[in-house]
Amino acid sequence: MSWASLAELPFMKLELARLEKRRCVLYVDHVQDDILQLSHAVTMSGFCGVLHVVASVAEAMEYLEGQGRFEDRYEFPEPDLIVSETNLRNERGNDLASRLHARECYKQIPLVFFSRGFHPKEKKQAEALGVTAFVLKTDVPDLVKEQMSAVLKFFPMEACHSGPCAML
Repeated sequence: MSWASLAELPFMKLELARLEKRRCVLYVDHVQDDILQLSHAVTMSGFCGVLHVVASVAEAMEYLEGQGRFEDRYEFPEPDLIVSETNLRNERGNDLASRLHARECYKQIPLVFFSRGFHPKEKKQAEALGVTAFVLKTDVPDLVKEQMSAVLKFFPMEACHSGPCAML
């Protein structure tokens, strides 16, 4: 067995992921234009990690639990930060916050709501559920980049020296 094939074994992939500890952001949104804008902003901020996108609370929970297509933890590492739209198809951001809040193992992951507006009652509930921050979406690319640069400071990372390297 070659070294290359050893790296394909599940336990080796997990160990490689642990050693590399690539930073990971999980973004929950279903609007393609918003996904592209955030992805571009994260890339331009110099983030040297991975950005994975899911479209629903159910898909976010599958990702977090490493189920289905997300079972490969090398390809889909546990997120260091979750950014979520509050208005999802047939769901609310607080549905995600509630599910994260209910599981002790997810409480330490910062959750940031990134949306075009926040209803005061829902915002208060989100704060009680442990949402870390609320960021208003804008259509101004430079402002989105500034917002994402600020959000990404929630966990330590180094900017790329050779240019953007975020992945979608």
